[in-house]
Amino acid sequence: MTSKNINDWRRAVAPVWDRCLAHPFIQELADGTLPLDKFQFYLLQDHQYLDGFNAMHRLLAKQMGTPELAKAVLGLAGEGQEQDAQDPLMAAAGLDQSDLAKTPLAPTAQAYVNHTIVTAHNEGAAAGVASLVPCDWMYAWIFKQVATYAHPHQKAYQQMIDFYVSDTFQDAAKAIVNAMSQLAQIVNEPTRQKMQHAFNLSSDYELMYWEMAYNRELWPHQRYTAFGHQGGIHHD
Repeated sequence: MTSKNINDWRRAVAPVWDRCLAHPFIQELADGTLPLDKFQFYLLQDHQYLDGFNAMHRLLAKQMGTPELAKAVLGLAGEGQEQDAQDPLMAAAGLDQSDLAKTPLAPTAQAYVNHTIVTAHNEGAAAGVASLVPCDWMYAWIFKQVATYAHPHQKAYQQMIDFYVSDTFQDAAKAIVNAMSQLAQIVNEPTRQKMQHAFNLSSDYELMYWEMAYNRELWPHQRYTAFGHQGGIHHD
């Protein structure tokens, strides 16, 4: 039987969450040594990832059974507050809308968005919500800890930390976590299994996302175009 207590789900993926907290992207962001190009890559990816992520929040909010659940699932997506908070970060990092326009989603970011869409479509609204929760819950958890020792000295890095420890974000994260908890109590066992599976996969995607940003992940056709042939068959 799948536990109705979502804290059990959280404990089951604790090693993945711990690796996210310890990831070089996070720790270098905190101490200010994160190379700017990695931060720029993250911002360009995340701003576009949030287009899909927010759309899923809005879609799933409409499928909730009560106004309270709908409000909790909608969260900050209704007014795009998380993306708005990124605008000054982008400016401080030397980026603008033209950079967004010429930057496609990286493979991991695209796969993560697709995962939430497919989960909601194939497995139902409750599993769809579970696929969204790790992003909000993990950011709230990570940056609350990071804020206790961070000293980045870079304005944009500190602004990012400040937003994710703000009451605005922390309260929104708590609300959707509580919504998932309520859903886990009322759905049937097969649906609860789907919820936990979606939660596990999204936790994995969070770790993969930090890897993507730190390594500035490219599609193969971008990599070979940018850096030339990396071995293999050469076509004249």
